[in-house]
Amino acid sequence: CVGCFADQSTCVSNNCFFACAFGSEADCEACVAQNCQADFEVCAGIVDLDQDGESTICDCDDSDGTVYPGAPGTASGVDNNCDGVLSESEAACPLDLDGDLAVTVADVLSLLSEFGCEAGCTNDVDGDGQVSVADVLTLLSGFGTVC
Repeated sequence: CVGCFADQSTCVSNNCFFACAFGSEADCEACVAQNCQADFEVCAGIVDLDQDGESTICDCDDSDGTVYPGAPGTASGVDNNCDGVLSESEAACPLDLDGDLAVTVADVLSLLSEFGCEAGCTNDVDGDGQVSVADVLTLLSGFGTVC
């Protein structure tokens, strides 16, 4: 990649000498961005293959336009925002309470640990605000599912 830096230096001296030598720092940066940055990034392999606005340097999956730092969830079971955690909006499997991409005994035990909860229940799988027999039956209907 040393050649890329050499090419960029040549580009800056050929195209931005006056802006960088006699102008402000902002003028120099604008000139380099306009005239030299794109060629440098292509040379160095810094591209955005999936066109999501993040280059190969920052994008944790540059083959998928829905995956990049700060991306919203797509409920597809993929860590869209690259934080290493499947959030509720990313999880394709709402019955998978522990995020291991399968509905297992661990999920049943997690649900049962909140059985009888009537407010602020984190394991309310049917959306009624409480953990009851209905939640147990809903979870058991998906038992064994691999997400």
